[in-house]
Amino acid sequence: MIYKVNVTYPNGNVEEIEEAFSTLNEAKTFGQNLLNQVGYNANYKGSILDDEGVRHVKPFFIIIEKNNNESKIVFDSRK
Repeated sequence: MIYKVNVTYPNGNVEEIEEAFSTLNEAKTFGQNLLNQVGYNANYKGSILDDEGVRHVKPFFIIIEKNNNESKIVFDSRK
């Protein structure tokens, strides 16, 4: 069983992180650190419109548990 992190950035882009984690806690720690970096780098504060009128969303991550051919979401940072 492995855990994968998918992050959604303020511009709505979604990225599956290549690294696989052996525990849920490792994946959560990685995801939270990533969100902290995104927030710091973008100086992001809630939903906003940029100069072109594009709505940005609050960044978040989900963790997917992969076991053989099955996958399921086991954590969502929005909750």
